[in-house]
Amino acid sequence: MQHKIYLLDTFGKGLGQYEIKIPNHCPWCKSNIRPNLLSQTQIDTSNIEWPVSFILQCPSCHKHFLQIYKVKLSKNRSILELEKDNEKPMPKNSFEYPSEINEISKEFNNIITQSSNAESLGYNHLAGIGYRKAIEFLVKDYLIVLKNEDRDSVSKRPLNQCISSIDNDRIQKLAKAATWIGNDETHYVRKHIDKDVQDLKSFLHALTSLVSLEIVISKAENFICNS
Repeated sequence: MQHKIYLLDTFGKGLGQYEIKIPNHCPWCKSNIRPNLLSQTQIDTSNIEWPVSFILQCPSCHKHFLQIYKVKLSKNRSILELEKDNEKPMPKNSFEYPSEINEISKEFNNIITQSSNAESLGYNHLAGIGYRKAIEFLVKDYLIVLKNEDRDSVSKRPLNQCISSIDNDRIQKLAKAATWIGNDETHYVRKHIDKDVQDLKSFLHALTSLVSLEIVISKAENFICNS
C-alpha cells in the first residue's frame, strides 16, 4: 500500500513529498488495514545511513506499531529512495562458547544463535529442539574434522552411533548426557523428568570447552611437528 508523506530534516527544513510502502496488516491483531500515521522522525541528510521511522496506529485494534525505512541519498544528499527495513531487534545470544568451535563447525553458531533467541523470547520448546540439533552438528563435525572420519559415513549415521565412536571418554559422556535431555525435548514423553534445557545447556557448554581444548592441542602438536 502506497502512502504519500512529507519529510523534514533535523533543522525542520522540508525535503519534499515522497511515496512509501506502508504495512497493510496489523502486527497485533493481524487485520488487513490502512494504518493511521501518527508521527515520524526527521532525517539527518549529513548521515548517509540515517533511517526514518514512522509510528502507525491500527484503526481496528487501535494499537501502535513502528515501521523503519532506510534512506538512500544521492551525492548531493538529496533523497533518492525510501526502502522498507524489515530487520527486527533480537535478544543477545546468551549461550557463550569458545570461538575455536566455529573453526570446525560452520553451522554451530547459527543453530546456537537461533536456539538462544528462541529461549530469550520464551519459546522454550523450540529452544530445546534447537540445542539438540546443535549437539548433533558439533559431534559430527568433531568426528569429521578432528578425527578425520569419512564425511558421508558420519553424516548418515544416527547421533548415538557417532557418540559411541568418540574415543575421548569425557567428551563422549557429555555428548551422551546432553543428547538424552535433548531427545526429551523432541519427544512426547520425557524419560528424565528431573532435567531440563538448563541442564542440557550446562552439558553442552562443557562439551564445547573440551572440544575447544582438543582443537588447541591439535594446533600445538602441528606447530611442534612443523618446527
